[in-house]
Amino acid sequence: MRCLELGIKTEQALSRGDLRKLREDLYSFGMNRYIDIAMQAENLTRRSRRLVVMDMDSTLIQQEVIDELAKHAGVSDQVKEITERAMGGHLDFNQSLSQRAALLKGTPAATFDKVIDNLVYTEGASYLCKSLKKLGYRLAVISGGFTAVTEHVRKVLGKCLKLPSFRQVPETA
Repeated sequence: MRCLELGIKTEQALSRGDLRKLREDLYSFGMNRYIDIAMQAENLTRRSRRLVVMDMDSTLIQQEVIDELAKHAGVSDQVKEITERAMGGHLDFNQSLSQRAALLKGTPAATFDKVIDNLVYTEGASYLCKSLKKLGYRLAVISGGFTAVTEHVRKVLGKCLKLPSFRQVPETA
């Protein structure tokens, strides 16, 4: 099973306390089973939304682009160390990204072609995107990474909307 939508109707409106308890119980249920659960009120506004925004790195593709670039640049260990410090709360995202990107300075732009050639798409990602498009949704791919790879993934997955990326790359990174 990939997705399940469940509608619940009650005889009486739930109190704020009951809604909070239901959300907490559903959150706990999902966390214990490693599944995502979203609770939304059923109304016309929810049904009319037609935009799905998805992260690229480690979501639509199995890799983190900056890690792949670091392997080619010979700075993989340093990039991993910075990432670990950021994940541990010792650096914020912007500091972490700037430090990791600085390690890639001088990496030839052609390295992106190598990364692109070795992308591993998450199982079902293409099917999900095609299905959502058939249902009338507009899709967008975002990344905290680099435009060249994001543009490629957008095209492969069916011309998803173009949203700004954090990094653009000159002829040499």
